[in-house]
Amino acid sequence: PDVARALHGRKPVVIIAGDPQEGIESIVAENRGSAEALTTHVLDHGRTRLLFVGDPDGAPDTRDRYAGSVAAHAARGREAREPVRIPYREHDGDQFASRFLAGEHEADALVCANDELALSIMVRLQAAGVDVPSDALVATWAAPFSAAPMPEPSPLSTRAAGPRPSDALAFASAAPGCACAEEPMLETGTFTAPPPPP
Repeated sequence: PDVARALHGRKPVVIIAGDPQEGIESIVAENRGSAEALTTHVLDHGRTRLLFVGDPDGAPDTRDRYAGSVAAHAARGREAREPVRIPYREHDGDQFASRFLAGEHEADALVCANDELALSIMVRLQAAGVDVPSDALVATWAAPFSAAPMPEPSPLSTRAAGPRPSDALAFASAAPGCACAEEPMLETGTFTAPPPPP
């Protein structure tokens, strides 16, 4: 925020995925509604012990995603559990998975703050012999940034968040007169999780 304010007026400034500030253009993805939909989807699959993985205080996107997950629980008269407050990098997901395997956390579904966490957790659990998604469903927001390979067909349940179109919008806003390659728009997505075991 301080950097954005310092540059504002001297250079084009656009805040991406951050809290809006007066007088500075900002572009954010819709996260609360998609999080509520993703969590509802997981609950619809019969999962009852959901755990949100990622620190809501670490980024506005994650704060809104956790709020959406809380809202989905509240709509069913349930109380969401406290999140596991870890950073968003792949090695943090791997470390969480090790603690999960050691019994420090208990859940039948993990709603992860981003794809880096989800993919690293999924890979670590599968390497340890956990049946994903039968034993532990892993859900997240789809984005093409993680270096981890995605198996086909994927056992990962995803919801598109559309970060790339946000980048295009930000570029167009910061550089008026420069055309985007295609009309930017936020993605919508379909869920891919198989049904829960009988």
